[in-house]
Amino acid sequence: MLRVIAREMRAYLAPMPPRVGLGSAVTVLAREADLSDDDAHDCARAASPVARRRWPPVTYSVVAHDPATGDLGIAVATQGPAVGTVVPYARAGVGAIALQSAGDFAYGPRGLDRVAAGMAPTDVIAELTAGDRDVAHRQVGLVDARGRAATFTGDACDPWAGGVAGPHYACQGNRLTGPGVVDAMAAAFEGTAGDLDVRLLAALLAGDAAGGDRLGRQSAALLVVREGPESRFDGRHVDLRVDDHADPVAELARLLNVWRPAVRLPPHTITRASAGRASGARGRDHMGAARRGDSRGG
Repeated sequence: MLRVIAREMRAYLAPMPPRVGLGSAVTVLAREADLSDDDAHDCARAASPVARRRWPPVTYSVVAHDPATGDLGIAVATQGPAVGTVVPYARAGVGAIALQSAGDFAYGPRGLDRVAAGMAPTDVIAELTAGDRDVAHRQVGLVDARGRAATFTGDACDPWAGGVAGPHYACQGNRLTGPGVVDAMAAAFEGTAGDLDVRLLAALLAGDAAGGDRLGRQSAALLVVREGPESRFDGRHVDLRVDDHADPVAELARLLNVWRPAVRLPPHTITRASAGRASGARGRDHMGAARRGDSRGG
């Protein structure tokens, strides 16, 4: 039955352009057919290759949690258009997850459901990847509202590929210029003070300054979710995207300085140069091919 539903969904979705939350949309459709949550997620997984083929696998990202505010967020950049529509998933008070390389869209809602049920990020990723025939091509970064973080890189992701996890954050990327990209991102995140959106931007700029995606640049995105009245009904606090630009991370930095004063926050002072200085240059234990890293939050 599931194979029949998935086949019909693929036929329906194939001629359509890529869109926001395709995996989530398929999950909703399957639930409306009175399937269980797990069966609905399996339908989303079955349909996701239709969309996956439309996107380049090259991506670097940071997922993070702010213990002072409870904010959760993701910053991501890639050589390819509209990365903000496919990589970041976040739920206020629960967690944030980045899906990249040959990302399985079902990992997003399913992973956040598991985190909401109390499962640790390392265990969530282990469950998501178990039995996945394409696991060698997956890359995932996940952080929860307790600051526990994990990163996973399949052994067939394009090199250089890997990640690092620390308290309250995980950085990962594939087809990068080298391990210095995620090193720089992690160090910049740790070394930058301020709101979570500013620290995420610093990490992304530092990764870009360290070489970033070895195929080039095209799009970037920044998503922060927050519980409480300051956010929109779905928890989105910051949601900025640069879908097609010659220097997308710098453009994202500019947009953040348009957004912050508009909501009565001081402008940030982060530049590519300052992020590079904040990152320093120190080696880290990379969670590379087919390895999973984790860190417990404070």
